[in-house]
Amino acid sequence: MANLPNQDGMFAFFFRRLLAIPQFAAPTSPTTVLLIGANSGIGLAAAEILLSLPGLKNLLLTTRSREKSLQTRQHLANLCPASVNIETFEVDLTDYDSIREFVTNLNAGSNSGTRSVNIAILNAGLMMGKYELGHGRFELTLQVNYISTALLSLLLLPNLRSGSGTSSSPSRLSICSSDGHYFATPIPTLYNSDDGILCYLNDPSNFSSQGAYLTSKLLGILFGRALSEKLDPTEVLVNMINPGIARTNLFRDLGWLFRISMWLCGRSVHVAAGVVVQGALGDSGVVSGGFYSEGRDTKPLSEVFTERGRELQERLWSETLDLLRAEYEGSTSALAQIYNDGLGGRGRMVEASGTVRAKDDL
Repeated sequence: MANLPNQDGMFAFFFRRLLAIPQFAAPTSPTTVLLIGANSGIGLAAAEILLSLPGLKNLLLTTRSREKSLQTRQHLANLCPASVNIETFEVDLTDYDSIREFVTNLNAGSNSGTRSVNIAILNAGLMMGKYELGHGRFELTLQVNYISTALLSLLLLPNLRSGSGTSSSPSRLSICSSDGHYFATPIPTLYNSDDGILCYLNDPSNFSSQGAYLTSKLLGILFGRALSEKLDPTEVLVNMINPGIARTNLFRDLGWLFRISMWLCGRSVHVAAGVVVQGALGDSGVVSGGFYSEGRDTKPLSEVFTERGRELQERLWSETLDLLRAEYEGSTSALAQIYNDGLGGRGRMVEASGTVRAKDDL
């Protein structure tokens, strides 16, 4: 793909849609891959690609319900080599209790109490046609695409660190993002919100279907960058992946004209899934904290790198950790312990007060 002078611009956005065809290198072959959101669309297509890779022994998949879990497992069983073990789990990302139960089930039966995972791909996401609150009292797009994804990222750190000990390569946490984040709620607007970033976005008066989706992806990039800075990249590498617009049911709740336009400029789910697999497993162009798009590491929104963007990233990190500590089993210490276990005592943690202290002090 040609280098574009302005990745943020509308021209670059449509250039990627119409002209840029991702080029794939042979990916690495991890032993155990966890794929969140695998029952349809890009997730299911990614699972199919993963099953074709040599060396894979365990493919762990999540869906929203037992019915979808059985359907997904039956479909993939026909493609599955005898040497690959497929396991499916149910998790509802609108519900903290369901997330906790999933992590418990994931680790059940492990001799060490923590199941090793080499690659975790967080693909689940949605776009709502109207404002609706989830179990966590947040608008569903914000809840699923950002808050629950952030929670899973932290809860899976012990699994990923364990996985890095079983491989010569670092484990990877790959969060599916979107180049639509270039058109999210402007960083100055989020920065100047009086009641905090998450409260501002949770306000029904600030909601729009497309805006909520695009901004949730911007938040994911900011969180992923913050998390990557607190991890040893030789153990766990974090990146955000842009699969591009794909012909999936993501836009099913929006107007017919928008759905048609997205279908016309969208990629097939298999091409989009290939981008995801390459970004999660490939050796070329993958940078910790990076934004992987069109087969290479690409700069996200330019404002992310400004002083204000950096301050917003730290504020979002602080808000998110405070929220998740409070929600996770109603304890301020439970998530802090998981956070410490996952990071192995390295890095720093920003508190709501803005002060920074070593995680060993938590």
